[in-house]
Amino acid sequence: MVKYIEILFRFKFRFAFLLVLLPAVVGGITVLLFPSYRASAQLWVDDPAYFGGATPTGWSQYMTAAQNEQDSLLQLLSTRSFNEDLYRRLATDIPDPAARAAAVSGSKLTIFATGTHLLSVSATCVKQPVCIVLVNRSVEALRDEQIQMEKNNATAGVAFLTTQMQQAKTTQTGAEDALRRYISGHPGIKVDVNGDPNTSAASDPELARLAADVQTARSTVTNLQEQINRNTNIASASTALIQAGPRMVDPPMIQKGGLTGDGSGLRKAAMTAGAVLALGACYLFLLGWLDKTLRDPRDIERRFKLPVVTTIPELQPSERF
Repeated sequence: MVKYIEILFRFKFRFAFLLVLLPAVVGGITVLLFPSYRASAQLWVDDPAYFGGATPTGWSQYMTAAQNEQDSLLQLLSTRSFNEDLYRRLATDIPDPAARAAAVSGSKLTIFATGTHLLSVSATCVKQPVCIVLVNRSVEALRDEQIQMEKNNATAGVAFLTTQMQQAKTTQTGAEDALRRYISGHPGIKVDVNGDPNTSAASDPELARLAADVQTARSTVTNLQEQINRNTNIASASTALIQAGPRMVDPPMIQKGGLTGDGSGLRKAAMTAGAVLALGACYLFLLGWLDKTLRDPRDIERRFKLPVVTTIPELQPSERF
């Protein structure tokens, strides 16, 4: 340790530059050239009860409106489709493709619920105007993707039920035809006009079976039609709910301005200065490892295993001539 301290003082100007001046300069340049700003906006999410109790796909009754919306938006944020949509929407505001791609990849969008109906959306960037645009376009992209997803789900659900309805109607037509043929082939047989099998079960089991098939088919068609109507209404209401919100109640604003921005630039500067300081320390240890100079009698005795008899003092300049 003494040797390293001696080397440090021997090359004090060199190490003052490496360990003090250079880290300070590099840290300052990092803060000035690579600032980081953060913009945030507040969104209001309406309760589904305002829309007749219809809820969008995936919403839970045990979570608040803001929490449900946060969960939905966070899942959309992790999709490649959202990043591509955001990249296209920023074409007017950021014409340069490279700068646009950097803005999207470094945006660090975050969404979190701050209340039962309030959401906070924030983004990080290197220029203050870009932050404002980034938050606005992100909110627009998220809302449009939510609406389109809800419409797609409604369309898929109604299409599936419609296919089931067609099959059920075909089954109902076949059952009714079979019942009519049986009645035509057995004149004088009595049957309930509604196809109730209980009225003829005792007298004719076959007639009762055909009547039961007709009743079951009609019940299936009725239930499917009710599901189609209900799903169509719910899809329309939930789509209207998403279209109506979330509403932006507070437009995006820069949280912290100035040279240091949101403070992340200072962390980058500290990390950069620390790296330079570590390089300076490595240089110090390297010099110590390469230095083979013997400056103490004990070093000589330890190196050569011989006692030191005497030492010649350093001559003063006046004694050398």
